[in-house]
This record gives sequence, structure tokens and C-alpha cells, in this order.
Amino acid sequence: MQEHADPRSFEELIREYLNVASLSVMYFFIDTFFVYYTKMEVQNTFICKCNNRDYITNRNLKQHRKTKVHLDWENRSELRDLKIDLTRKDNIIKALEADKSHLQELNLMLMRNTQRKTVRQREAHIRDGLSSA
Repeated sequence: MQEHADPRSFEELIREYLNVASLSVMYFFIDTFFVYYTKMEVQNTFICKCNNRDYITNRNLKQHRKTKVHLDWENRSELRDLKIDLTRKDNIIKALEADKSHLQELNLMLMRNTQRKTVRQREAHIRDGLSSA
């Protein structure tokens, strides 16, 4: 299986991709890219959210978590989360109270309509009874 060879040189392709006219800039990019590419390594890091620092080992991170700075940050973030949760629950309570009062008003209206209907039915029944006698 043959690959389709592009008639353009590698330099022309890079120049077109980077949109640069200067060869020195292009070669600098190529050298820097290959140096970076060859030095890439995979490494586990542990990041703490309180300071966004990388810790090389889990042990270092655990030691950091015991510091006063981290414990203060944890307390502040927990307090903030509790305030947010409290506000959400207060909003839910207010919405439920509004729904409750609205339902009570509807219930009263229905009760009044039902009472009016029963009074009218009794009056009609009494009228029918008197007219037939």
C-alpha cells in the first residue's frame, strides 16, 4: 500500500500551517516543538483546590490538608455551601407557603360555591314540595 506523497516539502507545509514567511521563526518553532515533544512525560499530580498547587505525592497533599491554611479554607467553603443550601431551602419554603395560601383561597371559593348550590337545591326542593301539595 503506497501513501500519497505530497509534492510540497515539509518546510512548505509548516510555513503554510503557521502562516509565517521567515524561515528562522519556522525553524525555531520546529526545534521547540520537537524538544517539547521528546521531553513529555506522564506524571501523577495531586491538586488542592484551596491554593491550586500541585503536590507530587499523596503524602505531601495529606500533609498540606493538615495545615491551618487548608483547614481555614475548608471551614470557609463549608460555611459558604451551608449558606447557599439554606437560601435554597428558604426559597422552597416561601414557594410552598405561597402555594398553600393559594390553595386555601381556592378551597374557600369551592366551599362557598358548594354551599350556594346546596342552598339553591334545598330552596328548589322546598318550592317543588310546596307546589305539589
